[in-house]
Amino acid sequence: MKKRITFCVLAMPMLLFAQNNVTDSIRRIDEVVVTTARSKRPAAISKIEAPIKQVPITVNSLSAKELRIKGYNDASEALREIPGVHSYRQYGAFHMFHLRGFYESLLISDGMRDERHTIWQSAPITGLGSVERIEVLKGAASMQQGHSAVGGVINLVRKPVQSKPSAYTRLSYGSYNTLRLSAGATGAVSPHLLLRGDIELLKSDGWRENYSKGYNASFVAKWLMNTRSYLQFSLYANKNNYGGDYGIPRYSQDAYRVSDNSLVVRAGEQNPALNRETVHGFSQDDLGHKNISGQLKYEYRFGNNWRLTEQLYLSSDDIRYMSTDFYGWVSTDTPTKDTPYYFLNNGKKRYTDLNTLERGGFAFDYTTRSLQNQLEVNGKFNIGESKHQLLLGYNYLYMDMMRYDRANMSGVGYTNHITLLRPVRYQGEMTWKFTRGQQYIDKTHGFYAQDYLQWKQWAVLLGLRLDNFQRDYTVSDTDGKRITDSKGTQSLSNVALTYRAGLVYNINKDINLYASTSNFYKPQKIALSSEVAYLDANGKEMGADELAKLPPMKGNQIEVGTHISIGKKWSVDAALFYLTLNNKLNSYLGRLDNGKRRGALVDGYVSKGVELNATYRPCQQLGFELGYGYTDARVRATSNANSKYASNDGHSVEHTPKHKLTAWGFWDKDIAKKGQLTLGLGVETASKFYTSESNEYSMPGYAILKAMAAYKYGNWTLQLNADNLLDKDYTRHVLYDVQYIPSPGRNATISISYVL
Repeated sequence: MKKRITFCVLAMPMLLFAQNNVTDSIRRIDEVVVTTARSKRPAAISKIEAPIKQVPITVNSLSAKELRIKGYNDASEALREIPGVHSYRQYGAFHMFHLRGFYESLLISDGMRDERHTIWQSAPITGLGSVERIEVLKGAASMQQGHSAVGGVINLVRKPVQSKPSAYTRLSYGSYNTLRLSAGATGAVSPHLLLRGDIELLKSDGWRENYSKGYNASFVAKWLMNTRSYLQFSLYANKNNYGGDYGIPRYSQDAYRVSDNSLVVRAGEQNPALNRETVHGFSQDDLGHKNISGQLKYEYRFGNNWRLTEQLYLSSDDIRYMSTDFYGWVSTDTPTKDTPYYFLNNGKKRYTDLNTLERGGFAFDYTTRSLQNQLEVNGKFNIGESKHQLLLGYNYLYMDMMRYDRANMSGVGYTNHITLLRPVRYQGEMTWKFTRGQQYIDKTHGFYAQDYLQWKQWAVLLGLRLDNFQRDYTVSDTDGKRITDSKGTQSLSNVALTYRAGLVYNINKDINLYASTSNFYKPQKIALSSEVAYLDANGKEMGADELAKLPPMKGNQIEVGTHISIGKKWSVDAALFYLTLNNKLNSYLGRLDNGKRRGALVDGYVSKGVELNATYRPCQQLGFELGYGYTDARVRATSNANSKYASNDGHSVEHTPKHKLTAWGFWDKDIAKKGQLTLGLGVETASKFYTSESNEYSMPGYAILKAMAAYKYGNWTLQLNADNLLDKDYTRHVLYDVQYIPSPGRNATISISYVL
């Protein structure tokens, strides 16, 4: 309680600062509730000063207003609104995004890359209190953002600093004892200095006891040096902790009764007596995340149509993770009266009671230090009747990531077994000690040029990028975090040329057609490991030099689509895409006789699909929006594959529903002079998905209902959001093929906000 009061006190000066600067010229503007997941304004991620509908790429955008109305406070929740995106929080805190069937995606913040996602494809993302909007660029996008932009790019655009004074505060409380407080303000303290500050506090017991608590803050100062230039400094910091959620185990094998050898349960089934709220995780399970990052941006305008932008970005990120995230069935070679059932392992019986589990421990600790520098020149000019927007840029990136893992777990809390139906979460202390260190040092020089041309009814986008990538990877034995023996350093170097080309044809002012093609590359995550033997085409294990010569993952995308606007009532965006990935290095292809996992360059992927966004507003008070995505993403053996081991050829990619649909309807009603009532009803549906590329197990599809109600009076808004109205038992993701993560049951949040 003391912390909450302190936080409220800190928020008050922001409101007073804005209130003291309010002039009589500020008037109330009624809120338009119905928005679309497609933004009509220019997208920061495209770096083109033209409406998205005039650019031959697919960019979806979710504004802060839409996030607030629909009750989203987390990036994985919000991006479920975007067609072609399957998002969830893995292990309780790691944000995972599958874009057009690929989880190899890139996260950036105000144009600066988050390198954590390029190594592990997931990382905690702090709250959205300082976020103005979320942009999603679909498909292969290395020309725009460099390596690892495979399925797409997610851009968190921060709230801007402004001279016009404004402020907000919002307090919400909801199910699972969830409390959230956010506040912020911006304005001019002098004719040349603009400031902005945002803060956010979160505390929640969490669905299934996967708690969250965090503190987030941001500060921006903008110095207007003269009419042509400015210097802006931004500082962001957060400290968060999360409790894990490792799901409910299903049976991984068929089980038989000892007495008559009859089949009792099939692999993939769940004990029907198991409640979805039952938690098996250890009480010490925790993820801690701390980050501080700063950005310095300088912009100078010369002439009437040219500007130079220089940005320097520094980030320090720390993640500490300990969990008991794997559950295995306890079994023995010898039957007893307490083990009336058995599994068959390669024809050998393993006896079990089908109710006793052992937990597998996993812990790591890694730090990521990164430096980025980006220099760009943008200009507009005409050649005859054609209008051009030219972009020339250079980007330098340095990342040093040190990860300690392969922890030895000990203590009675780790060795004691737990029961399936009535687990005891705390069974004594558990300790761990790291035995391995992995260090990644990445350096990238990127040079790029882009021209956006408009001529009569046509628009053309052409872009090229040249990247020189260098990675040094070092593995060491450790005693905790003390290095005892270095196993040497592997080096990897790639030079990659990537492109984007697109064409837009405006049939009239309301309808256009577009087509585009682009490509990507992603460096291999090389690892000469004692656990994996990477085999060449002849079945011989490759050494460090051979691994360093492996080609990067590559692929390309072809896309066609249309943008349609009919007056103020109808808006439709549709796209068809075909996306490929080659040179996939797979390290889970069974085991060799010496116990090592088999790895090889075997699989590629192909993804094709359709995406649709539509809005309809028949009258001022009523509006509808719909998003639909069809994604058919499959494993395929490519010409470079070691076909001897490409056993999953033709299988569907994991965690990717083929069909996904979201829809909302809103109704507005003015009440009295200053009051406005808004009611909304939404639905989210998804078809079944497979839990791994083996396609052995699948999770059923789901359909859930959402609702909201808000009453706005003057500057105050009281809002209620409800999720999973029918209390459906469903899941969005699974761990280890058979540990499904139940999504929250029926829950609600009430909030009150004040905006100046």
